[in-house]
Order: sequence, then structure tokens, then C-alpha cells
Amino acid sequence: KIANSSNIKIDTSMLMQNLPAFLKEDFSVLIIHTHTTESYTPSQLHPFTHSDTFRTQDRNYNMIKIGDKIEEVLINNGIKVYHSEKINDFPSYNQSYSKSLAEAEKMINEHSDIKIILDVHRDAIETSGGEEIKYVSDINGSQAASLMLVVGSNLSGLEHDNWQDNMNFALNLQNHLNSLYPSLMRPLNFRSQRFNQHLAPGAIIVEVGTNRNTLEEALLGAEYFAEGLVSFVKSTGNS
Repeated sequence: KIANSSNIKIDTSMLMQNLPAFLKEDFSVLIIHTHTTESYTPSQLHPFTHSDTFRTQDRNYNMIKIGDKIEEVLINNGIKVYHSEKINDFPSYNQSYSKSLAEAEKMINEHSDIKIILDVHRDAIETSGGEEIKYVSDINGSQAASLMLVVGSNLSGLEHDNWQDNMNFALNLQNHLNSLYPSLMRPLNFRSQRFNQHLAPGAIIVEVGTNRNTLEEALLGAEYFAEGLVSFVKSTGNS
């Protein structure tokens, strides 16, 4: 399913027609965090203190920790990973994407085999009445934070002629994840903004839970996502 926030129609069957070609080659994954300091609701297991509204610079409780979990699963399954721990949204939140762009370009210049970029965030959702909500998925009797993939485009006017490559990767990955964990993924969100996804054919935003999820729920959701990504890559013939 797609939550289409753009003004164009998306032909999912056409965009999913072929598996991403780069997955049959040697490639590596870059994990980056445009909104690095995003964090979750403290719990008994993780009773940290926010430094701002659902934000912390403590890497043990912000998005770097979620990236660590994804990195761990991928590396344990033989996938090469580069993980940027650079804080991009502090002290200036408005410069987050320009800072993460510079960081991603630097990493790609150093490692030309980077074909997948996972920009790992967490979401924040309110009802029309202002109530903050979270999404959870019951998997094997445990509560995992639900995830959402975000794919950008060139509709905002920024150059990004190959956004269909990102969409192809995201749609096929989402379809595979749905086959493994039917309740883990929220509908894919297609947007007009570019989100720096012009840098690689497998560049996507991965929203892991919301601010109302706990860190343990987010870590479990990230683990299932990473396991699904490994399975997807291996299903294409890249072992």
C-alpha cells in the first residue's frame, strides 16, 4: 500500500516489475540519521531524560542506537555497512538535510560501493484531537514498533531524475517485508520532496516507530526490518 502525498499517480505494478539491478552486484549500505537526536518515550527498561521534546544527544537513546541495531544484523549476515554517527539536527534543525547531504556525499566519495542509503528516523503522529499515538506490531508474542518507508521525488523542483529506482527498491523491499511480517510495515509514503535520495538507487527514509513508542519496541522493529532486508537481498541472488 502507498500513502501518496504527491499530485501524480503511481503505477506500482510497473515500478515493481524488475528487481533492483544493483542488488546482483557487490554493494554496501550507508546508515545515516538526518534527524539524529530524535528519541522515544522513556520506559522502565530505558529511563533516560530528554534534552528537548522527544530528543536527546545521548547516542544510547537516539536514532544512532536504532542504526546500531540495523548495522549489527546486516554485518552479522555478511552485508558491508558504513554507519555515520554525525549529529545533523543540532544545533540547527533547519540545516539537517544539508548537513546529512554533505555527510552522505563524503561517505560515497570514500566508498563508491554504497548503493543503499538508509536514513533512519522516527515518526511523530497526532490524532485530529491532538493525541499522540504509536503503531505496534505483535510478532511472535512481542510488541515491535511498526515502520514506514518514505520515498521522495523531483516534484519539488530539485534534480532527481532517477527517483523511480528508489521507488522500485522500496516497493519490492516492502512487499518482501509484508510477506514475512504482515503487520510490521505501515503504507509506504511517497513525497514530492527529494530527501537527498538522488545519491543512490537504494536511498530511502526508514521511519522506525513514533515518539510514543518505547526504545525497546523501536529496537525490536528495527531488528525485524533488518532481518527482512537481509532476506530480501538474498532472495535476489546476492548471498
